[in-house]
Amino acid sequence: RGPSTVELRPNAQAPIHRLPVRQMGEGYFWKGSFTLVPGQVIHDYLKEDGQ
Repeated sequence: RGPSTVELRPNAQAPIHRLPVRQMGEGYFWKGSFTLVPGQVIHDYLKEDGQ
């Protein structure tokens, strides 16, 4: 916890960088690690049709 800075870069799908800063709050740093469990491919978009 403590003072922090935020950098929001332009993104076409979510242009949140355009939102005004209304109030400064606290900052939190969280580092996580994920392991995805094996799953099943439902549709392979990289595979050409008919193959």
